[in-house]
Amino acid sequence: MQRNRLHELEEKLHFHISSVIVVGLMSCLTVGIYGLWMQNHQSLNYMSFQGETLQRYPYKSRNLVLLADDRHFDPKTIAEILAILDRAYGYYLQITGTIPQPSPMNNHNGLLPIAVVQETCGAGCGTLGINGIEIQPQYLDELYLAYQQSGTLHHLIFYELGHNFWNTELQQKLDYHNVDHKVVAEGFALFMQFQAMHAANVTPAPFRGLPFQHYRNEIRRYLNLYLADSTLTWENTLQVYAFPEISDCYGRQLCLSPANLLAAFWLDLRDRYGDEFTQRFFWEVRRLPKTRTTQDAVDNFVLAASAGADRNLSNLFSQTWRWPLSTQARHQLQQRYGNPVSD
Repeated sequence: MQRNRLHELEEKLHFHISSVIVVGLMSCLTVGIYGLWMQNHQSLNYMSFQGETLQRYPYKSRNLVLLADDRHFDPKTIAEILAILDRAYGYYLQITGTIPQPSPMNNHNGLLPIAVVQETCGAGCGTLGINGIEIQPQYLDELYLAYQQSGTLHHLIFYELGHNFWNTELQQKLDYHNVDHKVVAEGFALFMQFQAMHAANVTPAPFRGLPFQHYRNEIRRYLNLYLADSTLTWENTLQVYAFPEISDCYGRQLCLSPANLLAAFWLDLRDRYGDEFTQRFFWEVRRLPKTRTTQDAVDNFVLAASAGADRNLSNLFSQTWRWPLSTQARHQLQQRYGNPVSD
């Protein structure tokens, strides 16, 4: 009798009662999964570099936490992106030997926060030697969509990680003194973005609409232009954070900062002396003394580069590249490696 009434009800309503039961069970399951997801994605407060308290939604990985302004990103895609950035983080740690200092404003159990904010010091912004990167929403969207659609990644976070990993030891041994710029820290981040992306096996997304290799080539072009103009020296470029304007850069959307010249020197050394150059360079920095003058910092750079190349590069720097080099540094290089190599 009950069975007949169910059939009659089904005929009147034009659907099967069993379908309702299945739909009900699926709804309960969906709500349950969503509830578990929400437990892991409760919003939290983030204090921006500009002192604003913002509500953000965390996506965590081994070393990082993405603090998004929207909880509707596909978790699988975000997890894959963060896993790649974790590999870049691991490479920076391998090269520098130390993790960034914890942020005094935001403690995320040791994870490095990448926070989405409306305004920061650029498209992205990373604090020197301290955990913390901020990125504007449109650049996270660009990064996310490029990866989702083509498996490529934008360079921005790889670059900003370089600021976070410019630790106190590197600052004390390589930064210039009594200047109002951070050309060495900036050059480090510019150079290391390429190294980190290579180590993480990243396919780079286009840079300003151009193939990413054009960007790397443009940085290398800074060195070619420098070498072609005999009036240019370390003193009137890197020391004062200056480089002559490149007239065609605006049309090609490739106007870059003077720090790209230092990145070009680093890239040239890496291309000359291979994959191991970078690791050997920074191993040597660890054993070098802290500096008291800019000349000490320049000497340290040349000493570390020579260790990276395993040869005396004093002539390359002082004659070909027109860097100042102290007599003491020349003597150390002569003792350790013998005569300078020819360019």
